[in-house]
Amino acid sequence: MGGNSSESLSFWFQRLFLLPWSAWGVSSYRLIAMRGYRPDDGTAQFPPLFPWLTASLAGATGMPLLSLMLISSLAALLFLLAFERLT
Repeated sequence: MGGNSSESLSFWFQRLFLLPWSAWGVSSYRLIAMRGYRPDDGTAQFPPLFPWLTASLAGATGMPLLSLMLISSLAALLFLLAFERLT
């Protein structure tokens, strides 16, 4: 029962908090984080820093979509702090 409840909790978390944010670019970045760049699937057009950071964090969390959200949130926070200092 312990393994089953853990899996259902993980599925619930992904479905409630992460999947609503999965839009056009997210699927491509998730592919890059999981498999790397490939010329045949359209991922070669995306810049490399975001997927590299996501791939390193996805290795630790095991959830690429969560890693994408964490990296995006951190980047937004850093941008807001820099913008505040600028103004």
